[in-house]
Amino acid sequence: MATPEELRREQEANRLTQERNQAERIAINLAAQLTEQARGLTEEIKEQYGFRSRQTEQERTVLNLSRQITRIASENVREIRQAGSLEKDLAKASSAKLATERELAIARKSISQEDREFAKFIAKQQQERLDTLSQIDALTEKLVTASDEEAEGIRRTIERKEGILANTEANLKSNLELASSEVKRLVLA
Repeated sequence: MATPEELRREQEANRLTQERNQAERIAINLAAQLTEQARGLTEEIKEQYGFRSRQTEQERTVLNLSRQITRIASENVREIRQAGSLEKDLAKASSAKLATERELAIARKSISQEDREFAKFIAKQQQERLDTLSQIDALTEKLVTASDEEAEGIRRTIERKEGILANTEANLKSNLELASSEVKRLVLA
């Protein structure tokens, strides 16, 4: 329950908000009156000096506002179309994900424990291959800024990693040739 002090503060805040809102309404009305008077004076001066345009200041302002509204509406239509396209893409991706999960569940039921272990082994080899490639890429980037002495050590390490990569890829290739289609599907999932 609120204390009397909190209630008083809340009432004071509400009163101040109402006063501010009223002051804003008054300011808007005054600004509109001043703008209208300024436009009227501008038109009178133009008439006195013989400058008569096809449109009044107010008509030009209304025309500019109309153009802005039209431009904003066009942008909104374009954004709505893009949002619809994104929703369709998300729906397709969600559908594909569900289909993949369904196939994975079916594959898990129909694959023996031995096949699952083989699939895990192949997936581990693939991960080792990717890790080695990442290490080689990182070393290649270091090679660009390395001194001559450091560069020689980095080159030797890259050669060693490339040898490891070649062995891993050869083993991975032979294991994939031995794997059944269910094992391959499980590896890809």
